[in-house]
Amino acid sequence: MHRIGKLLSIFSLFAISKLQAQEFNFLAWESKIVPIAASITTGVNDSVRLASAQYVWNQFQKVLEEPGAYQHPFDSLRLSTISIVQATDNKFKLFTFNAILKNGKFLHYGILHYKVKKSQYAVVSMRDTSSQYTKIMQDEQLDPENWFGALYYQVHRIKKRFQPAQYLLLGFDGATAAINRKVIDVLVFTKEGPKFGAELFRQGEFDPDYEYRVVMESNGEVYQMLRFLDAGNTDNIIMDRLKPSYPEVAGDIRYNVPSGEYDVFKINKRKKYMLIESTGYDFGQGEGVIKPVYAQPEE
Repeated sequence: MHRIGKLLSIFSLFAISKLQAQEFNFLAWESKIVPIAASITTGVNDSVRLASAQYVWNQFQKVLEEPGAYQHPFDSLRLSTISIVQATDNKFKLFTFNAILKNGKFLHYGILHYKVKKSQYAVVSMRDTSSQYTKIMQDEQLDPENWFGALYYQVHRIKKRFQPAQYLLLGFDGATAAINRKVIDVLVFTKEGPKFGAELFRQGEFDPDYEYRVVMESNGEVYQMLRFLDAGNTDNIIMDRLKPSYPEVAGDIRYNVPSGEYDVFKINKRKKYMLIESTGYDFGQGEGVIKPVYAQPEE
């Protein structure tokens, strides 16, 4: 009996050692991927950049299926070309990156890694359709395979009791050499799976309909600030107000630049977002003055 017990102990140790040997080495994988990821934006030509982006996108989807992937930080990739944002309630992680082509065009790649149950996760790839952008896309809820591509840098769960939970996403889309975009989108987990967009945003009191997402376009060489308000209710979003660089180019988005003033999407009691004008807002140093934006109705 003592011999049998000893053999069982040896067998157990062997089984554990074999299991440990089979555990995926995330750090080793990262060390191989980092130089390829760098080629997404610095490759010598578009073919190299697109091939690198596709390879990293495909490999990332595979590695996220490995046990323990959700808990791994992927810090070396975070410091290279891949943006990683995580919900504060730990419901999901979003991995986004972009290939910048020689003509200045941006192509986005995204992967959503989220919890289905306590210890069960799902991986969903996101396909960029922002190059086909029309205003109609602001009025539609989109599936991951028809995602409005952006490089996400902030996420915030809207504070409300209603289900399913809604998460605001702030992102950047380099679009083309002529224009940049800032994007406010919404991630919702429905019975049919994750969706992008929700009827939350109005551009003012005279705007008759809610939009599913907000897309702001500006000159390709300027930076538009867009972030959550740090002071007070962080559900609210503040941004640079855009205006034409001079009156003669009004209506041409290539000449939109920050005006030096700010607008705010302020959440109301119905948990909807209304655009308001922030006059003299001082980012938490005092009261500031906030007044509604009254867009002129079309004749």
